[in-house]
Amino acid sequence: MKIARYATWIALGIGVAIFLVAYYLLTSAGWSLWIALGIAAIVSLCTSGASWLLLDRRSEREARFDTYLDEAEQKVRLVQLKLRQINVFAAQIRHQATATLLGQICHDVDQLITRVRAKNAAELLSSTERIDNYLQQVVSVTEKYVDIEAYPRYYKDPAVKRELIQQGLQSFDEYIVASTIALEDGDTFALDVDVQMLDAAKYRRLA
Repeated sequence: MKIARYATWIALGIGVAIFLVAYYLLTSAGWSLWIALGIAAIVSLCTSGASWLLLDRRSEREARFDTYLDEAEQKVRLVQLKLRQINVFAAQIRHQATATLLGQICHDVDQLITRVRAKNAAELLSSTERIDNYLQQVVSVTEKYVDIEAYPRYYKDPAVKRELIQQGLQSFDEYIVASTIALEDGDTFALDVDVQMLDAAKYRRLA
């Protein structure tokens, strides 16, 4: 549950609000400063604790999984940052086939992460960590490609180097697509069952 995941922050917010209200009411009623502060603090702590217990009804396993998902989403954001870097480099590349390939890589990586999140969230962190490591290399060689294309005189056999980089990028994209296919193949049995049920439905009369 979303509320349960943020129970601590919600409870703290409630506690702060209760503290301010209690302090205001007590001082308005003529209580001394220190007594008002003490009572308001006690009421605030009790209210925060009770709110947290009511809001966070997750099991220990659910809490650990939510923490795992938070870590995974942080890694996803790092991957997305690298994808934006790659898109920036792609816009600087004059060789259209390479620029198009980089755009395709970004699209395919984004699709793979989206599908892993939807179909197998328990593997999201490990998958994004692996992708992030590869993307670091993609960013590095893409930046080098841009420099080779802009300053070919500073490199020996610049055309060969650009071709090697493009081949490496192509291999990476094929790896990402193959990973997505493998993920979708895991749902083949369920898909076959759904199709068979739809096919059988034409022989039934709806009540």
